[in-house]
Amino acid sequence: MVKRKQPEQFEIVSLDKIAPSSGRFSIRFSLDDPPLRDSIKREGLLVPLTIFYHGGELILLSGFRRREALGRCGIKRSAAFILAGGRLSDKALFLKALDSNLSSSISDLDKALALDKAKNIFKFSEKELEENILPRFGIPPSLKWVKRYLGLLELERSTKENIARGRLSLKSAFALGMLTKEEQKFILGRVLTRCILSSSEISELCELLREIGIRDSVSPLKLLQCKEISLILNKHLDSKNRAGLLLEKFRSMRYPHLVKWEKAFRKTLDSAGFGKGIRLEHPEGFEEGRCTLSLKWNSIGELDRLMEEVRGQRKVLEKIAQISPVGK
Repeated sequence: MVKRKQPEQFEIVSLDKIAPSSGRFSIRFSLDDPPLRDSIKREGLLVPLTIFYHGGELILLSGFRRREALGRCGIKRSAAFILAGGRLSDKALFLKALDSNLSSSISDLDKALALDKAKNIFKFSEKELEENILPRFGIPPSLKWVKRYLGLLELERSTKENIARGRLSLKSAFALGMLTKEEQKFILGRVLTRCILSSSEISELCELLREIGIRDSVSPLKLLQCKEISLILNKHLDSKNRAGLLLEKFRSMRYPHLVKWEKAFRKTLDSAGFGKGIRLEHPEGFEEGRCTLSLKWNSIGELDRLMEEVRGQRKVLEKIAQISPVGK
């Protein structure tokens, strides 16, 4: 049995003395950290482990990646910050482990793993998850967020790895959750390696794929693998322009009537030739059905001239009203 330690003191401990049951308290999705191993080889361990003396055992609370790196470097002993505070329930000990990790950088996937362990291993109730776990991570206390974070653990493996490494935003991860694992893998391996898409654009892409798939009874994967999309992904363009073409294509597939209106609108507008100070804009995404006419002037005389020019373009405006939802 390990000798009882006094509260809060540093010790050099043998890694094999750490209780195997400590693994329950790890919230790290991945323990492998090559840069950390390299740092330990060069400079040693800079931040000691945090260990709790509990019922005659040394329970590791913080430093699971450091312990893994030490072991891979062949190091068998480590500096540790030992805490003692009597026997605690498993729930209380898990919360203590969470608090010990809050100061370090944890990913959204680590938060998801913590919620999963709290729910399924330590049997926290839904109310306890809302009140005791979510606030520790700065997540709004709502069951909706519990379900959304737990959904991250159902994602395809490489998708989860990209979240853990900070390469994929939470918004993008939630969007990819609409798709199957095979579809997620295709987007990560084929689309995002060829296109630069923002989080909002990734969300839009996933939504378009889902909606087109439902309407046409075809899987998003088949949509992504069709000849037209393959041609776009292989075009000799920079990644940003290629992304623009990809989204434009899927928008046209989802909203063919809006694409038709956009082309007619631009053609009619080009024929009008409004002068300086007059700007006619289409609704954003050509979905709302309202155009905006703006006049830029700095005198009443100039305003009168602009208004007269607009009146002279009435036929063009009437044509736009006929080809678009405006006025219909």
